[in-house]
Amino acid sequence: MTGLAKQLYYERCPTTAPHTDKLSLIADLIERKALHYVDYIFAQQILAGSWTEKSALFLSYLLRSSRDGHLCVEISQKLLPDPKELFNELYSECGEQYNWLVLRNKITEGSKEVAVLIEKAKENIPLNYWNHRFYLQCNWTAETIVIDQLKKISGLKPFLSIDNEKLESILEQLSSSGRLLEEQASAIRCAAINLLTIVTGGPGTGKTYTASHLVSVLWQCLNDSQKDQLRICVSAPTGKATTHLFTQVSRFLSSHGELASKISFKTLQALVKMRKNSEENDDEPIDADILLVDESSMIDVNLFAKLLTKLKEGSRLILLGDCAQLPPIEAGNLFADLTTIDSLPKIFLTRCLRIELQTMLSFAKSICDGQCQAALHLLNENQAGLKRFNPENILDEKLLQNAILKAVIPLFPSDHQGEWKQLFKEFSKFRILSPLRNGLLGSDQLNAMLAQYFLLKSQKNNQLFVAPILVKSNHYPLDLFNGDLGLLVTDSSNDEMPYALFPAREEELPLRRFYACQIPNYEYAYCISVHKSQGSEFDEVFIVLPEAASRFGREVLYTAVTRAKKSLCICGSDAVLHGLINKQCKRLSSINQRILQNQ
Repeated sequence: MTGLAKQLYYERCPTTAPHTDKLSLIADLIERKALHYVDYIFAQQILAGSWTEKSALFLSYLLRSSRDGHLCVEISQKLLPDPKELFNELYSECGEQYNWLVLRNKITEGSKEVAVLIEKAKENIPLNYWNHRFYLQCNWTAETIVIDQLKKISGLKPFLSIDNEKLESILEQLSSSGRLLEEQASAIRCAAINLLTIVTGGPGTGKTYTASHLVSVLWQCLNDSQKDQLRICVSAPTGKATTHLFTQVSRFLSSHGELASKISFKTLQALVKMRKNSEENDDEPIDADILLVDESSMIDVNLFAKLLTKLKEGSRLILLGDCAQLPPIEAGNLFADLTTIDSLPKIFLTRCLRIELQTMLSFAKSICDGQCQAALHLLNENQAGLKRFNPENILDEKLLQNAILKAVIPLFPSDHQGEWKQLFKEFSKFRILSPLRNGLLGSDQLNAMLAQYFLLKSQKNNQLFVAPILVKSNHYPLDLFNGDLGLLVTDSSNDEMPYALFPAREEELPLRRFYACQIPNYEYAYCISVHKSQGSEFDEVFIVLPEAASRFGREVLYTAVTRAKKSLCICGSDAVLHGLINKQCKRLSSINQRILQNQ
């Protein structure tokens, strides 16, 4: 598509062909890589005979905003998203020297022309205009489905009613014995009476623990007939997170006998059957009376719309997640949006029960609250579990890359003898995280360098080459999913084909083994992008923050920091940390406003 869009761009817009002395504003943005060729082609297709540079510029801005995760753009007292933030590459290059005022004015003027076009064309173009906000039709439709389904859910009661007196008695016993905090008991009480319950909290606040108790308590409050028909499903957007939730809940409920057999698990995409070329019946609702969904901050608007429409009537949906984490890779930031809607039942878990994490949690909270000086103070004190890495203040990225590699190589297992499960655990203790994929300090480059080092070392010592890998796409027949972590094993001393090892879905079972050629797309995982790290935890985390990372928001840093369970090391300058912590990644939608309007 990239090549075709570029070709069409030059064919249809000859005045912007290469070597032209004078470029239009939209062509200049394309040349500077702030816009893409496809943005222009999209605008031209929509405008047809109504083309003007201003309207084309606005539509290009709208499409670019959608690619960056915004469901809409707002043209009222100010332009949102701000072009400086949207075109962050251009701002990094030119700063205030670029004429942002002219750009904003032209985009705003173009929006007026497009508003007139939408009014005239009615439903004949894939755009929508509501309350000073412009949408691509696909985003408007998905947001509308979410709103309609939330409204529908709010008017219904759970199909499986419970004994409220027994509920309160059980919660009182659990609270008085110290097994449940009051906020955790409130979450269970909330889920008992509502179809939708939102449970959000940071690391160590017991979201999974609360969910496990929730299932146990509801089970005890059902009669025998209800228990016979009960179906429970746990899910998450990635295979890794789904397996983790299932393992934790199943382990907690293992002493409940029959209840443990009532629980199934599937990734969210498989659950709602969002698969390419799927031949399954798409009209069947999800067969679950209680559906627990973890890592809900990763759910985009289209997946969330599909989830709500696939719920069985009267089933309980409990969304677990951390609303301060990164938004989804795709469009929207639904989980964070839902936590701001007053009419929706939600519980904020605030008390951390893992005392050993207090320093890192204070650091994470400072980031989340945008308290830059407090965060830097904690980091520079080098307290237990939290330290900073920048030997001799190296500024050259190549030298810094070499210093990082030297520091992290001893932290990866070098002895590949012994039991595979134990080796897998050793590899799972430490990980490097970077917000970037490209560049000397991006995950691709660091992975390549580390893989080369360990491969040469294994060949020199006539040892197995064992490397951590991360699956990049779903493969349902093999039960492998995007985000799953495994080990790639190569024996250069014989002709055996390389193979990969992955943990079983049930902890007591042996590791699963596949030939490397069988598994879907994968990459080395010595270093993982922060986005890919969501749903994972490691004992030790080393966070690399190149200069280019400052264009992201505090959510990236917060997400990376909260992957660490025991210790955390950060490699980044004060300027980068200031840039990250002082910037918040807000994605535009109208969900809150539209729900309020309908009430």
